[in-house]
Amino acid sequence: MSSLAKQEISNLCKQLQQMDGQYEPPTKHYFIDGMYCREMFVLAGTIIVGATHKKPCINLLTEGEIVISNGEKEVILKAPQTFIGDKGIQKAGLAKTDVVWVNVFRTDATTVEEAEQELFEEEIYKENVWQE
Repeated sequence: MSSLAKQEISNLCKQLQQMDGQYEPPTKHYFIDGMYCREMFVLAGTIIVGATHKKPCINLLTEGEIVISNGEKEVILKAPQTFIGDKGIQKAGLAKTDVVWVNVFRTDATTVEEAEQELFEEEIYKENVWQE
C-alpha cells in the first residue's frame, strides 16, 4: 500500500472520529486448532475502517454488499465471496446492505486480546466504525 493510500485512510478516520454515531458491530470469535475466526455483522449504511493486518488471512463475505477501498482503488463486493487478505493493507468500507464479514487467521492465540495484539498493527475496528 502506498503512503498516499495510507494517508487517505488515515484522513477518513480523523474525519469520522469527529462525527457522532460510533458503535461496535456484533462480532463472534472462534478459536480452534491454531485458527482464529472473527465473524462481524455490519448494518447497511455503516462505514468501517479496518486495522492493518500483520499476517495474511482468508476473508469471506457471506452476506450482503459492501464498497471497499484501500485508498487507491475501490471495488464493490457482493456475497458470496472468498479471497485472501494480504498483510500490510488497510481498507475502508461502506456497507450497502447488511453484511456478514468473516476473517480466518493462523495463530496460537487463545483469547481475543492475544489475537488482536498478534494480528493487527493498530487498535482493532471497534473504534473505527460509524453508523449513518
